[in-house]
Amino acid sequence: MPTWITWAAPRSSASAPRIQVLAAGVPASLYGPELYARLGIDAGGAPVPDLLIDALPHPGYDPRTHRVDPLPVTRTLLDGDTLAVGGRTLTVLHLPGHTPGCIALYEERTGALYTGDVLYDGELIDDLPESDPPAYRRSLARLERLVDLGVRVVLPGHGRPFGPDRLRDLAGAYARRPC
Repeated sequence: MPTWITWAAPRSSASAPRIQVLAAGVPASLYGPELYARLGIDAGGAPVPDLLIDALPHPGYDPRTHRVDPLPVTRTLLDGDTLAVGGRTLTVLHLPGHTPGCIALYEERTGALYTGDVLYDGELIDDLPESDPPAYRRSLARLERLVDLGVRVVLPGHGRPFGPDRLRDLAGAYARRPC
């Protein structure tokens, strides 16, 4: 069975509802207006594409059948935990801000930092219902300090990989944003 790393946070009674959501399945749709409605997202007047993909994965694919299956929650990941995955040892970094359970995974041996939604080369999103901009600032400052400990490449959840200098630029730009 594949390992899926989806969400992590300190163990608390607050994390129980999120675990139940993962176990039940995540609301999904490839249709912009439907997905925004399911997730309670306000587009703020920005255009929402009717279909969120621009090509079908195979002939005959029906976007109405898209779903995200429930995932069995087998373990709560905590800050500092290590995971052995495919011959790699990854350290869990709990980095709240974008959402309370955001994590990054750091492979010290190679200097690879897998940042998911925490950091990517673009405008960082901190206005979701569960976002916490002050926590996001602290998390990005923590990532910035990792550069001095050997981060060589950042592998974000969106976009192309980038180096440590760009990590510093992005984290610094966010820190300079008005609160």
